[in-house]
Amino acid sequence: MNLEPGRTISHYRLIEKVGEGGMGVVWKAEDTVLGRTVAIKFLPAGSARDEERRQMFLSEARLASSVSEASIVQVHEFGREEDLDFIVMEYVDGKPLNRILHGRPLPPEKVASMGHQVAHALSRAHRKGLLHRDLKPANLLVTPDGDVKVVDFGLAILSGGGAAPVGAEDPTIVGEEDPAAGPGPVPLAGTLPYMSPEQVRSEKLDARSDIFSLGSVLYEMTTGQRPFVGATRSDLVQEILRARPIAVHDLVPKVPLDLDRILQKALAPKPGDRYQTMEDLAVDLKRLGQDLDAGSSPSYEDLKPATASRRRVGARAWIASGAFLLAAVAAAAVWLAGWRPGAPADAGIVLILPLEVRGQTDGAEYVGRAFAETIAVNLSQVKGLGVLPVPDLGEMGRGGTLDRSRRALAAGAGRMLTGALTVGGDTVHASLNLVDTRRNLLIAGFSRDVGGRSLTPLAISLAGEVATALGGRPPKSYEYFLYLTGTPAMAASPDFGEALGALRRLDTPAALAATGRLLDAFPNEPDAHVLRATAAFNAAEEGGAPGSPAWRTYEESLAALERVDPGSPWVGFFRAYSIARSGQTQEAIRGFTRILTRDDLTPAARAYILSIRSYWLVREGNQTAALADVEEATHLNPTDDRNLGIVSATLLELDRLDEAAVRAGQAVALNPASGQNNSLLGECLYRMGRWKESIAPLAKACALSPIQWYCAYEAPALLRAGRAEEALGAAQRAASMTESSEGAYELARYYLLAGNRAEALRLLGRYLDLSPGFSPNDADKVAHDPDLAALRPDPRFQHIIAEIKARAGRE
Repeated sequence: MNLEPGRTISHYRLIEKVGEGGMGVVWKAEDTVLGRTVAIKFLPAGSARDEERRQMFLSEARLASSVSEASIVQVHEFGREEDLDFIVMEYVDGKPLNRILHGRPLPPEKVASMGHQVAHALSRAHRKGLLHRDLKPANLLVTPDGDVKVVDFGLAILSGGGAAPVGAEDPTIVGEEDPAAGPGPVPLAGTLPYMSPEQVRSEKLDARSDIFSLGSVLYEMTTGQRPFVGATRSDLVQEILRARPIAVHDLVPKVPLDLDRILQKALAPKPGDRYQTMEDLAVDLKRLGQDLDAGSSPSYEDLKPATASRRRVGARAWIASGAFLLAAVAAAAVWLAGWRPGAPADAGIVLILPLEVRGQTDGAEYVGRAFAETIAVNLSQVKGLGVLPVPDLGEMGRGGTLDRSRRALAAGAGRMLTGALTVGGDTVHASLNLVDTRRNLLIAGFSRDVGGRSLTPLAISLAGEVATALGGRPPKSYEYFLYLTGTPAMAASPDFGEALGALRRLDTPAALAATGRLLDAFPNEPDAHVLRATAAFNAAEEGGAPGSPAWRTYEESLAALERVDPGSPWVGFFRAYSIARSGQTQEAIRGFTRILTRDDLTPAARAYILSIRSYWLVREGNQTAALADVEEATHLNPTDDRNLGIVSATLLELDRLDEAAVRAGQAVALNPASGQNNSLLGECLYRMGRWKESIAPLAKACALSPIQWYCAYEAPALLRAGRAEEALGAAQRAASMTESSEGAYELARYYLLAGNRAEALRLLGRYLDLSPGFSPNDADKVAHDPDLAALRPDPRFQHIIAEIKARAGRE
């Protein structure tokens, strides 16, 4: 069938051809039924006879239509007439971005606005598990009003559910924007100049590949040229693999610092060094647009120390990157309202640099930056001090202390804090230097050791010392119960240290004994009662129902705490938590919310309560509020591995597996000796289908904390990885341990995968017997567990699901 203006296909009258590319020809057309203008993409007749190409074309329609987002061109229908397959789409009155650029850079505010629209749209696609794989200027339509539409999902794939990696088995696609490609086929899917290094290497892709591709597009929008060029295809491939484009500020000296930083992070060679989610990139681009509107995003040119006016730049010059952006804003909140771009450097303004971490390789960069963030957040509570957001070290240059002092001074900081963490076994040594940036002189030094990888208490303590040296004092606030310092006399008691240590390692009997002795010695100290209530609550959780001896001890400890300190937030917290565990989650959430309205909580205390509330919000189905809590908790206390573990568990509940794995990995980096952290990381990797990778953290979790739940998870991972004999051994070891509901569930999954249906059903029955209660989400989680899929038609399994629903109050 020939395509020409005026021809009618189905009920669409063709008007004019508006484009063509690797996957088809696009016509503008009129919908004669609905009276609207549409765009129709036709698969050429020759390709229509190629079943593989036809399936790709159909896949494009299906995948693109699965995402409802204003900045993604909407698909109306897929049709076939005679020998033509076609997709009917929303018509966009706009130009492809490549026709707008033509080698000319766009203003930063346009880069920020358009980039945010694309990143936000793709974050929605990524949440659906959809990767674009072919982001380039030609696939971004720009309307006269500056709105951007993402088009052409012809190469899109689903990142989960067994999606194949990009490789030689994928169709050969040569992008029309690849002048260096030369003749001959290219065994890659995508458009080469915008591919990520892992896409070029034909590795399995995730959302971070699209982030790199969007970074390449943003680079071209900012500079007018592509980040990677080569005379031949092989030269271009090598440039992409090196991923070292010309620095943006060398091409555009007036580029805003924040935009330069965003591009560097998006174009990092290793996926782990980039933004971990498209949503994080969208947040940074939105913030950049707001800063540009406010005139508070300086450039490298502004920071050149040629004149005083160039040295005096706004505090926003050091906005932190990616996952720490909101923490930076929180840290600066005390003084931003009164700070104006052009204000002189002040001795009361301090800039804290990420710490160097020695003695640790994995996760060291995160640990050093998180430690600086925690100090910054706590210093920001001190009246009279201003705290600049923690910068990336790359923003401070590669020079020595003098160069960094100059840059800190240019950002308005009269004081700069630098230092290092040295990890040795179970001990961490911190050393900090406080520098006068005007004179590049050392004002004070601080040094302290801590055992048990307790980084947040260490950071809080050092923040207090730095505050004193700067002439300030942190306000008296209620601290997270695991970070209490007590009065000098109580702190000197060996029972105080033993109680804290036992609580941190979840040794409830030892915690009960130590807090009992502590109360005998200090009966009127509120902190002693808080520790006792914490230990008693853990005991009640582990071994009793309301009315049991353990529960009565817990109620008595709460009553005693309330007598000694009627205003303690921990009384309300533990009562709300108890209510949540009994199934009254909405009332519990209201209790947590009342506590969070207080203004006398430390950042760590607030972060912990937020993380707990987020977990119960998820179980109530309020995902938006839960994610807001997760975000704030992470930024308030990025060095607490338990907090990050709760955040990871919340993200797991939301099936945001990539983000959950990142947070679990950060928790392991902060405390590698935690069985809970390693188990959580292993669970994330397992659920992502990365079974071989999950084995090591799961085995480590079992060795560190031989709990049935941790050890049982190792068995299905080994079995999935093809190590059946080892899997049986792991299952038998777990079966010999003290029973738990979680352990029974994990063993049931193993035995079903191993083909023992009867044992799997028996263990699911034990899971029912041992579980203290269920939430409305639990039945759905069990019913849709892919490892239990073979049981779904079984009436006995359906009875188990019905029982979970009944206990959750759904039936």
